[in-house]
Parts: sequence; structure tokens; C-alpha cells
Amino acid sequence: MDPITVVMSQALVAQFCEQVANGTLTYLNCEFTIPNLVAYVQYEVSVHAVNGEGFSGANRVVRGTTPSAAPDAPPGLHVVDATTSSITYQWRVPQPRGQTITGYAIMLQGGQTLLLGSTLQQLPLQRVSLVANSDGDLCSDIASQVTASSNVIVPSGTPQTFTVSTLPQSTGYITKVFACNSNGASEIACIAPHYLSASAPSECNATQSVPPHTKGPPDTPNPVNQDENAALDEQRIGTLFIEWTPPYDNEEPITKYRLRVSNYSWDFPANVTSHNVTELGGWPVPAATQFAAVLMAENALGWSQASETSWLTTLPSVPPSPETPGCDYARTTSSTLAIVIQEPATTNGQPILEYQVNVTVGTISPQARENRALYALDPLNPPNGFVINGGEPGDLVLMKYIGANIVDREMQLSNATYALMHQLEPLSEYIVSTRARNALGWSEWSATSSTLSNAQTRCVTHAVPRTPFQWIMLVGGLVLILLVVCCCAICIWRSNLGKMLSPKMRRKLEDADIGEFVSADVTPMEERDPELVLNPIFVHKMQQDKERQRKAKFRKAKGSGIGRTGGFARLGINIDARAKVEEDEKTANMRSVDMYLEKEKGVVDNSKAMTSQERTDARRALVKGQKKHAANSELLGAGSKASGLAEARDHQREANKAAQQVMRSRQEAEDDDDGYGGGGGGIRGGRKDHTAAL
Repeated sequence: MDPITVVMSQALVAQFCEQVANGTLTYLNCEFTIPNLVAYVQYEVSVHAVNGEGFSGANRVVRGTTPSAAPDAPPGLHVVDATTSSITYQWRVPQPRGQTITGYAIMLQGGQTLLLGSTLQQLPLQRVSLVANSDGDLCSDIASQVTASSNVIVPSGTPQTFTVSTLPQSTGYITKVFACNSNGASEIACIAPHYLSASAPSECNATQSVPPHTKGPPDTPNPVNQDENAALDEQRIGTLFIEWTPPYDNEEPITKYRLRVSNYSWDFPANVTSHNVTELGGWPVPAATQFAAVLMAENALGWSQASETSWLTTLPSVPPSPETPGCDYARTTSSTLAIVIQEPATTNGQPILEYQVNVTVGTISPQARENRALYALDPLNPPNGFVINGGEPGDLVLMKYIGANIVDREMQLSNATYALMHQLEPLSEYIVSTRARNALGWSEWSATSSTLSNAQTRCVTHAVPRTPFQWIMLVGGLVLILLVVCCCAICIWRSNLGKMLSPKMRRKLEDADIGEFVSADVTPMEERDPELVLNPIFVHKMQQDKERQRKAKFRKAKGSGIGRTGGFARLGINIDARAKVEEDEKTANMRSVDMYLEKEKGVVDNSKAMTSQERTDARRALVKGQKKHAANSELLGAGSKASGLAEARDHQREANKAAQQVMRSRQEAEDDDDGYGGGGGGIRGGRKDHTAAL
């Protein structure tokens, strides 16, 4: 140990010394405390007197030892290794200063607090609230758990190594370590990561080669930046100048960066911190457009999180050249060009203000040149489609500024609407080109319309239309002639109609005598019920009349013999060789009814086999029976009358059913005969008899 020299000035002598007389001698008796001595160290003290002549000799040497104290701070604290979940620390055993070292305390700021014995065995914490290096609480915990037999004395300067595990990755810690003995806690030894040096205590060492930091993927990079140097403004129209700062690698070197702009990405080595983007997906970067950019970093332990999105912007510029203009074939004529001006693919950040259109003569058609030659020969009779000032290839026809809206971009260029420098001629091609302007200036000229591959979109005038044939006049004349012919034919037909057609009398329909088919019985209910009034024989007769009328219409077509149709038939002349047998209509009807009753109802008229006298007697007996029954009906009273009415209705209903069956049978019959034959008189009388019997 280096010697300590303390020089006491006269002021210190006067302060700490007093004169003592001993006989004839006078000497100084001084008491002085030497500060800043090391604890538990033996010192040898000698005193020299000084005057103007120099130093006196030393008095006798006095030896003394300073009291024991807390140990020194652990020297040489540093990190020897770090992983994704642990940090390994190393230090040397400090001077114990008179008392045996009982253990150590390791404090990770924001993390764990660990208690270790002298041999670095881990001890549990005994207190919940800890204040390190103040009242020795941590050292008291250690002392309470260490016995004299378990406490091993480790020589000073011996390296001590301890690993703190179960730590989160990519995390740094300000680490404090101190030693303990029975006198308390030593001063702290402290280390910190360099990026935490500002918040660490002043005694912390932040220049360690391996900081107290667990490894992991790189930290999240800061958002990328755009170089906004004014010297790059012209290039920034179509280029993104991107820069970034490397993130903290978490003690594992970065191997790669990945830059993503919009939906496109690039990978760069670790030594690259900038990139100029001139195209995206094979297309040039458009002007005046925002792009989202993020950055990621990779090391051996994985990729970092993506940085926050940076919005990079290219600068606006003059518009690009418009798309190739063309002409609308449907609206173009022999003296008109329907020019369609196309917009640029983009505006480059500024709206289009106007367009400039340039029209020149392309090729002249042979017809136009022939028209010029004919006009030169006969100026007084110019050919159809000839113009005075047609121009030659390359001559300017029109240069005009137009608005940017869609209406202005559809020009109807014609000899009548524009003052053209050279007029439009039929079947000639004209070359159209355009350019656009925004607030920053004019674009380049577009490609010419003559470069279009579709012939119908090129600006070529049509041929002079010929006067169309007036088909409508021809069709109208033919229709008029046809109408006249039809009218004449109708007039001739009507004039000869009286010669061809014989007069036809209107046939009067005979009214049926409904009275003879109405029952005159004493039953009044029959007159109130329409179904009980009509006799089935009458229904059959009406059906027969309808059938006769139907057959009369087709008798002409079905008739046999000669002269049954045509003019003879209309005049009632029959030249058939067969003689026509005339039959009384009444007899024919009665015969038809008799045949119907016999065929459909099984009713046989037995009177036909009787003599005239027998028929008279039967008729009288029938009348007599009717009168007898009528007399009996009046005497029966109300009950018998009701029974008779019910029986009469039953009989009438049966008759109605028979009539309905007759109507159905007549509809199904296809008999071509006119009736059922004679016997009508007898049948009619029989019908009346049946009605009376009912």
C-alpha cells in the first residue's frame, strides 16, 4: 500500500495541538485523525517536525489497524454470455474488510432480485419489501440463512460466475451486485446496456463488450424516410429515394433487410441502408402518387416486427403523352372527320387543363385528284365532292386548342363548321396528333392516328354518297296499281252477281204451340216448376227440328244425283231421275214420335192393332176413368190431395228424365233420315192419352 503523508500547517497545529510544559521543556501535544483510511488495514504511523531548515528525524513508529467494515464492492463485474432467456455474470471476490463474506445480492432493474451464498448457492428472499444497500435488509436475509459451518471463505480476487435464467428475450437490464458480511452491504458494482446509460446510476459501466441484454430477433425498425434533397426533385417525379436506420440487433448481428413498398418487396444485405425505387412490378413509378412503405430486419434468431407505415410520395409533373387519337367511323362522312381525342394514361398529379390538336393532310385519294383534273378542264361544271383548296400531303389543315371535358374532346371537323387551312376531300386520309397541358406544362405529342392498326379508327373520309334509288316511289306505284285492279274486279263481280245468283226467299220459322205440351192436370205445382211443364215429347220434337236444320245446310254437299247443287238447286229445280214421294208433314212427325217411343222407351201403341170401334171404346173408357179419379180426388181432402200431388210430381219427373235421355240420344244419333215414318195421327192421339193418364 502506498504511504499516506499528511502535512499539518500551522493552522492545523494550532487547531489540533496544545503546548505542554514539562519542567524547563515545552512541547506540543497533538491529536489528529487521519481520514480516508481503508477498513481493517494495519498502518504504521511516524511523525516528522518541519521548520525553516528542514525535516527532523522520525519519531518511533506506531502501528495500528483500522476497524472491520462492510466488504468492498465486487470488482470486475461484467457479462460473459447471454442467450435468449439468460445472462451469465462474472465478478471477483472483494476484500472482506475484517469479516467473512456471507453472500451476494444481484438486482436486475425491472426484473429479478437474487440472493446468493458465499459459494453462489441461491437463497430465497425472506422479506417482501426490500430496500437494497440502505439498512442491510438483503444482507440480513443472507445472514439468517447462512451458518458458520455452511459459510465457506473464498479468497479475495477469486472469479465468481452466476447465470440468471428465465428472462424474456430481447431485454436489457441495469444490473447491480453487492457483497455482504456481518457488518452490512458493500458498495454496488453496476453495469448497464449502452442504450440505458442515460437512466442508469452514474457509477454504472455502460461500455461493456457484452451488455446485460438477452438475445432475440432485431428490434422493430423505425419508419423509413424519404430523401427530400432539393437536388433530387426532378428525379423524384418517378423515383422513391428510401433511407432507413438499422434497428438494435439484440446482440445478434443483422443479416438481412426486407423493404416492402405497396405490394412489392426487396431484400437487402445488412450493410445496405437505402434504396431507390424506380419501378414497381415492371412498371415505372407514377408521379404524384403515395406509396406505403414498411421495413423488417432479420438475424439468426428470426425476423423483427414490421416498422410503422411510412407514406412516400412522388412529385407531380407535366402529363404524359395522350393516347393515340382516332376518328369515329360511323359519324365520319365525305366532308367531315369525327375526331376522338384520348386522355393520357395518368395526369401526373395535376388535372388536365386543355388539349392541342394538330391535323395535317396524309394521303390524297385518286378520286380527289381526278376531281381536280376534271375541274381544271371544266371549271363551270365541278364534279361531285370537289373542293377548291384540298392541299397536299403534309399541309396543315387545323391546329386548335380545346377544353379538357369529354364534349370538347369529340370534334366534328368539317368544311362547314371550321375555317380550315385546307378543306377535306373524299377518300383521303388525314393525320391527327394531340398533346395535353396541366399547371406544370405541356406533354409530348401523342402518336399519330395513322399508326392505328384498325382501319375504321383511322381518320379517312368516306366516298361521296350516291343518290339512292327511290324504292318507295316504285313500291307506292305498284301498290296503287294493285288497288285499282282489285277495285275493278270487285265492280265487275258485283255487276254480274244478279246473273249468277237466284233470289232466295226468307224462310219463316213456325212457332211451336207450347200449349199442347203443357199439362192441364189439377196439380197446381206443375205450373210453378218449369221442369215439370215441358213434356219429353216436346223436347224430342225441338231437338229433331234442330237436327233437321243442321242437315239441311249440308244436304247440298251430300246429295246424290244430278242437279242437286248450283243454280238449279237455288231455283228449286231437281233433275234427279228418282220420283220424289210427298208425305204429309203431320203424318211424318207422328210416325217419328211413335218410332222414338218404341225404340227408346219401349212404349208400344196397341191401338194400331185395334179396329176403329175398339179404339173408340178404349178412348171412352179412358175418359170415364179420368172423371172417376177426379171425383175421388175431390173427396179425399187435403191429405189425399197432397199425396196425389206428390205422385203427380214423381210421374212428371220420370217424364222429364225420359226427355233428357231423348235429348242425349238425339245428340249421339247420326241418322241421315228426316223422320221415323207415318202413323203420326195415332201417335199424337196416343201422346195425349199418355198425358191424360199422367
